[in-house]
Amino acid sequence: MSGDELTRFRREIDEIDRTWVLTLARRFEITEAVGNLKRREGLPAGDPLRESRQIEALRDLAGKNGLDPDLVEQLFRMITDRVRARHRELGAG
Repeated sequence: MSGDELTRFRREIDEIDRTWVLTLARRFEITEAVGNLKRREGLPAGDPLRESRQIEALRDLAGKNGLDPDLVEQLFRMITDRVRARHRELGAG
């Protein structure tokens, strides 16, 4: 592998990292709005049925794309745990 090739790979990795951070930031913006809506409507902070369906779909997607479904589930649970905690802070049930 040449230095130029390594540099290209690293630039691509850096761009992917920036993209997922910006995507995650956007996701949290949207879930903040959801948390405020749940507070206004008196809805619970979490939706276990929806989360279960999402985990199943994401695990399937991960497997179909050569990713470890357990890793994807762990990441999703870490994100949704943070979201639920924020929803509780906002006063959602």
